[in-house]
Amino acid sequence: MMLFSVDLVQSFRPTLMIPRLSHANKSIHFSQLHSKVSNSESAVLQENGEQEPTLRFGGTVTFESEVVPYPPSPESLHLFFDSEVNRNLLLAGSGKTLISSHESTPDLMVRWKEEARKAGAAEPNERDRMIRAVTPGIKFPGLTIKSVAILGTKIVQSDASPYPSYQCIMIGDTTEPEGLPPLVWVYNKLTGGKQGIDTSKTQSARSFNSFC
Repeated sequence: MMLFSVDLVQSFRPTLMIPRLSHANKSIHFSQLHSKVSNSESAVLQENGEQEPTLRFGGTVTFESEVVPYPPSPESLHLFFDSEVNRNLLLAGSGKTLISSHESTPDLMVRWKEEARKAGAAEPNERDRMIRAVTPGIKFPGLTIKSVAILGTKIVQSDASPYPSYQCIMIGDTTEPEGLPPLVWVYNKLTGGKQGIDTSKTQSARSFNSFC
């Protein structure tokens, strides 16, 4: 039996959330990990002297299906996870999210290691890949606000099982306007106009997912 479960409580800001996949009792369980914004976030904001009012939502979805068996060999699963085509299928959600490779930078690698330690995930190395995920966004007349997330992906081999697992952790997220130039200019003026992930700011939304 395959179970799908998503628990989501976070600040009201567009971001990418991807379900987790893991084996347990000969079945596959999908569940969202570390997407919750814990009470420690408020403590971090107070410690940094920041006051940020937030609107939060919560919900749970459960789906059951037939058992999905392991592949015949660990090597075949490793090749499956290493394929960019399969990676895109795993992370594209309903298929509307655009997945592409993203160049690694020292600042993003530092943020990735920080997020991995907080989530209890394996830390990255130079062989691991970053990807860029862009959702369709929120549409207004003449303007579309897209949500962009930079994710770190890693194939992990453990002593507990001969089969590898595939980890995906959100390094950071931002928004990008697209549409009529005057409206894009107004949006950038209202939001500060800074493009890309600001690694100097505390990450308030987190997502860690493991496929194994």
